Amino acid sequence: MRYSKYTIFLKVVELESFSKTADFYKYSQSAVTQIVKSLEAELQMTRGIQQYCVSLSAGGDERIPKIISGN
Repeated sequence: MRYSKYTIFLKVVELESFSKTADFYKYSQSAVTQIVKSLEAELQMTRGIQQYCVSLSAGGDERIPKIISGN
């Protein structure tokens, strides 16, 4: 099954881990990282999620409600 990049992004935020998200969706960690990087580029987020310390920047924090609502 394919999951949307938005769903994967939100799961990374929820689990605070790329590897746990990868395990959850049965994807490789590198695939999850690439999906998140793609979404960050699409939304013009300079560092929405940090690779080693999963925390949202101000830009990422502002966009989560938009991602959830689909706007």
